[in-house]
Amino acid sequence: MKVSSLLSFLVLSLLIIACSSKKDESELYNSAKKSLENQKYYEALVTYNELLNDYPNGTHAAETIFELGKLNHGKVDTTLNEMQSFEKAVTFYTKLQKDYPEYEKSSEALFMASFVLANEIKDLKRAEASYNLFIEKYPNSELVESAKIELENLGVAPEEILRKKVATDN
Repeated sequence: MKVSSLLSFLVLSLLIIACSSKKDESELYNSAKKSLENQKYYEALVTYNELLNDYPNGTHAAETIFELGKLNHGKVDTTLNEMQSFEKAVTFYTKLQKDYPEYEKSSEALFMASFVLANEIKDLKRAEASYNLFIEKYPNSELVESAKIELENLGVAPEEILRKKVATDN
């Protein structure tokens, strides 16, 4: 009876240790980057998600959030429908801007959130607010002119935009 209890205790202890051990942050980060380089996008998505879950405030959190935004915008997760992927991309892009406003790609992330809202999700009200926030927060960004053009053309069909452009060029 005692041997059986001791054996059960040892097996349970080993299971707890095995389940509680997590990969090192640098190991996960390098694995995700390698997956991206090798165009294994779903694998990168899974690893970046694991990295963010295990190390939400880690050294690579800002870059991880940005990459998750891009991967979701690219509809890598086939378990999500297109709109779910786009909404998830917007969530990551806006999270980056809110949590890491000084990160070098935060302005790009907010612009991309605005772009996805306007052109993929077609939520013009949220897109307008997002573009205006972008212009307010990053007035010196090289993307400000693009944001202003996007605002001027919210809800306008691409053909109409082209027609206007041709008319003003002539």
